[in-house]
This record gives sequence, structure tokens and C-alpha cells, in this order.
Amino acid sequence: MKKKIYLVLPLLLLFIGVTGCKQSEKQGEETSPSSSLAASSSKKTSQSSSSSSKTTSSATSSETSSSVASNESTQTTDSATQPDPYAQLLSGRYDLIAGTWQSQTDNLTIASDGNISGDYFLSNPRLDGQIAIITFNTSNGESQTLYYIPAGVELAQTYFSPEGGGDVSDTSRDRLVIASGLLFGNNNYRDHVYYRGN
Repeated sequence: MKKKIYLVLPLLLLFIGVTGCKQSEKQGEETSPSSSLAASSSKKTSQSSSSSSKTTSSATSSETSSSVASNESTQTTDSATQPDPYAQLLSGRYDLIAGTWQSQTDNLTIASDGNISGDYFLSNPRLDGQIAIITFNTSNGESQTLYYIPAGVELAQTYFSPEGGGDVSDTSRDRLVIASGLLFGNNNYRDHVYYRGN
């Protein structure tokens, strides 16, 4: 009888152990989906947060680009609305050179419409680079050429007689020169260059 008990007891313990292990595995499987669900939820929250961050960053970048484009558009519009003085000159408006000019020997007052004191008037404006070449007419039908040379520009050697030298005027100032042919870049020329009056 004792032998049977000794044999049954270990078998019973083994059975209990195996059953306990199986229940433990089932509990692990049951809890595993919930922890898996929590991990999945955490991953979704992280992705949602990342997506939200990207959307905010994209929106900020878009606003910045829009602001820069708006500023550039405003600057372009501002510069486009400013009149081109040479374009006005070529259309017969002489605002670019209007006013009083003085040489060592004479004064010259030019109106915006091209009329000049002393029965003179301007016509046929054209450009050679930055130099404006304008016909200087007298009331009796005679004409000469008036050159407008802006500050910082030197009158090219082609405007001067080969024997007459070059531009000896003050190139730091706007100038007018009236001539009937090639210029002589000597002291006589320098004395007859007109500068804007003070």
C-alpha cells in the first residue's frame, strides 16, 4: 500500500506542475495581446505626434516662403513704379536735364518741355550708352549737338578730335556740352562744359 502511495504522489505532483505551467502560459498569452495593444497604441501616438510636428513645420515653412515672396513682389512693384529718366527723355520729357546749368562763360536754363532761355529748344533725343545726345536748335533753324554726360561717366575718345585730347572735365559731376562737331579736349573745352547750378 505504501509503495502505491509513493508512486501516486510523484505522479500527482508532476500532473499539478504541468497543469500549472499550462495555465501560466495561457495567462501570458492573454496578457500579451493587451501589452501588444498598448505598444501599438504608443507607436500610433508617437507617429501621430511626429506627423503633427511635420505638419506644423511644413506650415511654418510655407508661411515663411509666402512672406518672402510677398516682400520680393512688393520690392519689384516699387522699382517698377519708379519712372526711368532715360525713358522720359526719349519720349520728349527733359526732366533729367531740366534746371540751370553753368559754365565758366555762360548760363543755360532748360525747361521740362525742352525749351531753353534765349529762343533755343531741344529735339530728337537719343542714347549712346549712358550719354544722351540731343539736337540743340536755334530759332533761326541752325542746330548743334548737346551731350548730357552723367556723373561717373567719361566722354569717350571717339567724341574728340585726334589732336584735341580727351575728356578733361570734372567727371564726378553731371555735365552738358554743346558742340557743332568733334570736341577739342583742351582748356577751352573745359571752360565751356556746363555743370548743374548750386
